[in-house]
Amino acid sequence: MITLDDEELMILHRHWMWANVIKKNFEIEIQKQIDSGIRQDAEEMIVDRYGAYMSIWYGMLFGVLEELRNKQISIPSIDQDINDVYDSLRLFRNAVFHPQKEYWSGKLFKIMERKESAKKLWKIHKHLGGLFLSEMKIRTKQRSIA
Repeated sequence: MITLDDEELMILHRHWMWANVIKKNFEIEIQKQIDSGIRQDAEEMIVDRYGAYMSIWYGMLFGVLEELRNKQISIPSIDQDINDVYDSLRLFRNAVFHPQKEYWSGKLFKIMERKESAKKLWKIHKHLGGLFLSEMKIRTKQRSIA
């Protein structure tokens, strides 16, 4: 069980939902890239819809992770993955939501240095979605029993 009150849980779920909407648009752009057969390099992709959706999704996801950390909430099944990407994702989020002094700030690419980072972010996102739904079901059941 997550140690958040109902309001805190719903706020985090809302932010996760916003991130999920953006992620779905990112998935559409990934499919367009695959279907077109045209390969873009990272610099071209990051300034296109593909990169915009990815960047906003990563930034929104970081906001959820940051709040979980601030509330000292541990999720054993994904804690290691969160810890592995947390610092580089924080830098990425900062570069996305705060204009940097350099156009190609190193903060934008730190998250991409480790090839498994993207896979971990997808796993974290999916796991959080399931966790929020599960927690809401538990709370709904508890209220109906009381």
